[in-house]
Amino acid sequence: MLYTQKSQREGVAVPQGKVEELGKGIGNEGLQPYIVTLDPQANSGSQPLTHEGSEFVYCLSGRVIYNVLGEQYILEAGDTLLFSSKMPHSWYNPLDGPSQLIITLAFGDETRRPAQAEFPV
Repeated sequence: MLYTQKSQREGVAVPQGKVEELGKGIGNEGLQPYIVTLDPQANSGSQPLTHEGSEFVYCLSGRVIYNVLGEQYILEAGDTLLFSSKMPHSWYNPLDGPSQLIITLAFGDETRRPAQAEFPV
């Protein structure tokens, strides 16, 4: 069991915004949830992302456009998306304000830091 108070949550600034670990320590089990706050107009870069595992995205607020295998998904508050992270994917916050997501990354290789796959520093 793992319990983390909000005041103990670790966050790191990334070029696209802020990433906060929701379950520090459970990454050893190949599963890691994050709250991600994307800056206005932030995007995943010019090249599609691919990495091992699966990705579950829940939009808390704002709007984020995901492109997975060439298909576009517009996520707004309450929308979800689940896909294999091996499929080329990218994301973009089209708004002039921040958008916030819960992203859960699942990896078979427990030694890899999941957030680095989606948000390289």
